[in-house]
Amino acid sequence: MAKVSLIEDMRTKMKRAERGALEFGTGRQFDVDLIESSRITLEIRLIDHEIPDPSGASDESVQRHTRVYFTEPEHLDGCLLALSVQSKCPGPEGLDEQDRHAAAAALRAEDHCARM
Repeated sequence: MAKVSLIEDMRTKMKRAERGALEFGTGRQFDVDLIESSRITLEIRLIDHEIPDPSGASDESVQRHTRVYFTEPEHLDGCLLALSVQSKCPGPEGLDEQDRHAAAAALRAEDHCARM
């Protein structure tokens, strides 16, 4: 079985999102979850992938979790407003990164909605 690329996974999930076919819930088995720290930002989980060690300390690759951060504005029925695509470290050390990403995404959503 061929390995799915990050871009292929993103395309597939966005098509499923258009159909309302993504599964919402907490845990790796679900596609979408609410980011508790922001309350308006949701995430679509994409496949895990590896990148070269950004610190340069090693020739080994490091694993990353990539997320599409989005919201569904109340005043735009049926709209999924993509806010950013970010990757984070796996495990507890990635939670601070995730909170920063979600906060920045929430600010983008608020800015967008204020201009509507």
